[in-house]
Amino acid sequence: FERGGHVSEKSFSEHREFFLGKSVARIENELKKHGYEVKRERSTHPTSKAQRLIVTNQSKDRNIAVIQISPGSKRHGNVSYVKISTSDAGILKVVSDKSKYKSDGKEKAKIYFARRNKK
Repeated sequence: FERGGHVSEKSFSEHREFFLGKSVARIENELKKHGYEVKRERSTHPTSKAQRLIVTNQSKDRNIAVIQISPGSKRHGNVSYVKISTSDAGILKVVSDKSKYKSDGKEKAKIYFARRNKK
């Protein structure tokens, strides 16, 4: 997160692994530390196991609108990912394993893959 809780494409790219491997509750707590107010809900896709954190207090600084945390699905190759929808940087997705990820060609998100040697 940048100052005020903002997430830019650059900061996301440089720190993409931050969101991977964390529970929904932990990501929710991180958002709250940065001033976000959120509500949890299940994904709207009928077969999805994903959970979503919907931001209820967006601002110029707090640009995240929704974070979707998915443990994996048949649609994308049963690989975990976190997708962040922002008000100004678009949709950013970090995927845990590039070799297992499947795209249906209809991606709206800019996809980043976890770097193995990065901590």
